Amino acid sequence: MLDLACGGGDFLAHVLAPREPFAHAVGIDVSARALDRARSTGRYGRLIQANIDEVGQHVSEMFSLVMLGEVLYYLADYVEPLAAAVDRLESGGVLFLSLALGSRFFAATDIAVIKAYLRGRGLSLLLDRSLDYTTLFGLPRRYLPLYHQTHKQILIYGA
Repeated sequence: MLDLACGGGDFLAHVLAPREPFAHAVGIDVSARALDRARSTGRYGRLIQANIDEVGQHVSEMFSLVMLGEVLYYLADYVEPLAAAVDRLESGGVLFLSLALGSRFFAATDIAVIKAYLRGRGLSLLLDRSLDYTTLFGLPRRYLPLYHQTHKQILIYGA
């Protein structure tokens, strides 16, 4: 499993592998501080400090699971890191993307570009789920002008 922009390793430690480490998990992040936190989870076999678009310079093996969680919208050009993720995916593998939408994040047009790119690379859509954030009153936060993230888009593709 390859976790691009793994941050502190929270997603892997608390969601994917809360009890057991993956047999072979590699995390990449630009922040040394985040990698220290990820190391403390005990879930990664190897952690690399690098930009995610440099993955090919640091990792040569292929993975059955490649994750890009909550990172692509921070990048001016998100296609190159997306390409790097797809290039590390083995045949039959799975690509997991978690994307935030809202005024300071992605727009629906960005999601369409990502889907078209992945389709063009021969990946098949396995899951497309939108998670809407709500207030205590049950109203979508997208109606609140100060709340910049309206919902998450979870995309899972198979190679």
